[in-house]
Amino acid sequence: MAGVRVLVIDDEFHLRDSIRILLEKEGYQVSTAANGEEALQEMAARPAQLVICDVKMPGMDGIQVLKAIKSRYPEVEVIMLTGYPTIETAVNAIKMGAYDYITKPFKVSNVSLTINQALEKQRLSHEVGELKALVGIYEASKVINSTLNLDEVLVLVLRLILGNTNARAAALYFWEEKDLSLRIGASEGISQPIAIGLQEEIQERLELHLRSEKGERYSFWMDFQDSSVPGKGLCYPLSSQGRILGLLCVLVDRPEEQALAREGKLFAIFAGQAAIAIDNARLHQDLVRNYFDTVRALVASIDAKDPFTRGHSENVMKHSISISQHLGLSPQEKEDVKLAGLLHDVGKIGIHTEILRKIEALTHEDYQEIQQHPQLGAKIISAVDHLQRLYPIILHHHERFDGRGYPFGLKGDAIPLGARIISLADAYDAIITGRPYRPAKTREMALAEIKREAGFQFDPRVVEAFLKCEIFRDKR
Repeated sequence: MAGVRVLVIDDEFHLRDSIRILLEKEGYQVSTAANGEEALQEMAARPAQLVICDVKMPGMDGIQVLKAIKSRYPEVEVIMLTGYPTIETAVNAIKMGAYDYITKPFKVSNVSLTINQALEKQRLSHEVGELKALVGIYEASKVINSTLNLDEVLVLVLRLILGNTNARAAALYFWEEKDLSLRIGASEGISQPIAIGLQEEIQERLELHLRSEKGERYSFWMDFQDSSVPGKGLCYPLSSQGRILGLLCVLVDRPEEQALAREGKLFAIFAGQAAIAIDNARLHQDLVRNYFDTVRALVASIDAKDPFTRGHSENVMKHSISISQHLGLSPQEKEDVKLAGLLHDVGKIGIHTEILRKIEALTHEDYQEIQQHPQLGAKIISAVDHLQRLYPIILHHHERFDGRGYPFGLKGDAIPLGARIISLADAYDAIITGRPYRPAKTREMALAEIKREAGFQFDPRVVEAFLKCEIFRDKR
């Protein structure tokens, strides 16, 4: 059992020394302690994987030592030494977490067998723990692949670290390319103000580490000076394709070699999960930014055809976002409403310019043509992969809650919620902006008209959410 450290605790020198000699012959690294206080100091300096402890000792007895060791080092196996008069106490010790007991006088074979069994149990427990952690990693992978909510994923990763390892706390930092600095992303087991306070110290060490031969591929240790930080910090640079994305800092109590040997692999895997989450989220942000620019280009083409409504789509988008925030929509639904608000009139590209620019009142035929724009817009956006889910919102944004709208006369909840939101936002901006053939109305007049139309043109629930928007809080 080369490399396995055992601590023998007994107030009788000859007994503990004979056990030491026996175990060293079998390849164990053995340290000894004459009492409980000395044993706890030894564990703090050089933690053992297995402890052999006498039940009856002056000062701290064996039961007190057992409780202290199991509370601080729960994975350490403890074997009690006992004489026949104290067997009942030893049995109770097993209920408190001891692995087994050995009676005095003992046989060498019994000692070896009990130690081997205890270490085997410890090994199996460790493997079970690793398996549970791997299941946690699998669950984290599923979340990473199913959501682009970066905050949600990072908190999950940190909680999995604390739940499946002996880490005391963990913090995750983003690397900001603009100002070449770390910024706190999430923390567990340590307050965010403390995690923020460590940023500068960690960044200095990270920059030094990246200039070394090991670079981004390896972890490094931090010896924090702040007394409020529990333990040392094991830091993992997060990178993708040679680019630094951030850093994971895990706070541990173990000596460096033991922490790396026992849990370093798990920490590295969790760091990899965090790097994937950050990379995915940033790629998504770039994608959203690119196609949002495309959307704005489409909106600009509408404004070029219909100068009287320039800025209308931007306004509808802003009002739609405000309404959606009071309806408890999911992040994806809010994003869809935002884009649909900006694109709701894209079908006007297919409407004759002279109708859109007409100063006098529109004819019945003019209205019939304009009423084609929801279908034209839905057709246009359906050709863009990233916008296809907006199809029903664009198509139905001129339906009425009472079923008297167009193009299909849908009624009530049969109208997509996003379309009901856009319908109200669209009408409100049209009322307060006005057109060449009718003047704009005041916000108070527009608000009164929308209230009257609750249950008729508009969904009452959407109207209620609209009235909670910031722009009306001082107007009611």
